[in-house]
Amino acid sequence: MKKSLLTVAKERCKVSTRLSVLLLSLILSLDLSGQKIQTMLTESWTSGNWQKSFQQVYTYDGSGYLINIITQTWDIPSTSWKNSTQSNYVNNLDGTASVVTNQIWDGVSAWTNSGKLTYTYNASKKVLTEVSENWVAGIWQLSFKETNTYDGNGNLTYSLFQIWDMMLSSWQNTQQINYTNNSNGYPTEEVTQFWNGLSAWINSSRLTYTYNASNKVLTEVKDLWLSGNWTADSRVTNTYEVSGYLTNTLSQIWYGGSSSWVNETQENYTNNADGTPSVIISQEWDGISTWNNSNRFTFTYSSATLNQELSIDTRVIIYPNPTTGLLRINSVEGFSDKARLEVFDYNGRIVLQKYVEDIINQGIDVSQLSKGVYYIRIKNNNINYHQKIVIQ
Repeated sequence: MKKSLLTVAKERCKVSTRLSVLLLSLILSLDLSGQKIQTMLTESWTSGNWQKSFQQVYTYDGSGYLINIITQTWDIPSTSWKNSTQSNYVNNLDGTASVVTNQIWDGVSAWTNSGKLTYTYNASKKVLTEVSENWVAGIWQLSFKETNTYDGNGNLTYSLFQIWDMMLSSWQNTQQINYTNNSNGYPTEEVTQFWNGLSAWINSSRLTYTYNASNKVLTEVKDLWLSGNWTADSRVTNTYEVSGYLTNTLSQIWYGGSSSWVNETQENYTNNADGTPSVIISQEWDGISTWNNSNRFTFTYSSATLNQELSIDTRVIIYPNPTTGLLRINSVEGFSDKARLEVFDYNGRIVLQKYVEDIINQGIDVSQLSKGVYYIRIKNNNINYHQKIVIQ
């Protein structure tokens, strides 16, 4: 979802695992420091060395509004950057994004449309609706919609997610999130529910937050609804330096066998003097005693006002859609390798589950599924990406 940075900080203040933590904390620090990100370089730890993986380059107009993000992958044989995906922004006069168009590089000379996001806002510049469309056979087809509700103080209280039913020509419920906020307007609890396809909402997951005196997230605990009870699933713990800048994010999972939290991943931040991160190193726990390097992110900036949030959704592209069997996923910044991809049928039943790290290179084979319309979700704690796909 695309919102102003301060709105995001107040409405959700969401901190999740790995890359989603990285991006959100970076975005908030940019807004406060007046910096504007120019590039983000991602490297993978391979055979004891950092190896280039992909980079993002950001372009802004004269008013400082984001107008383009291009993602390029590193080609080892030619030792050069190759185009992969891009997002083009059309902005309103106040700088909020009205339309974001995602495109894929054809590998030769042209960009091909993939997806489009269209936004509406209330008088406070908060997103009311976000409508997603897919580029199919040369036309835009409705895919997904999110509708937000706010209380009298402007705090987000409810989000409704729906998918477009082509046969019925109407929006059908699929997921909702109910927010409970504290007196400062920050969420203390978020309960996600799925529509059973008939008449009821079914609990799915719950996020619970704690904060420090500066209203920065200290912990985020995720519970799953299992057998009629909330069961601990994962936890994120943030550490800040004396200046209030994020220095470490520790992600743990709940291990029922020992009734304890077990390390999974962590991010270590090296910050500039103004609090913007210069380098973030992501590591994975070996299960015994050691943290092993996974990814490194290096940022460059220019001194200018950043007026927009970098949307997670604009950096995820699933193609081809429709597909006859093999789906490719490009540009999943904002999600960790351990993020889970789930495929739902039209009745809301999970028919396929994979981890992003298992499919980012070889894709995902959906040929065993019957022809029809399905719903993909990539989730990484409270950060979710949704897209409808068609299997032919």
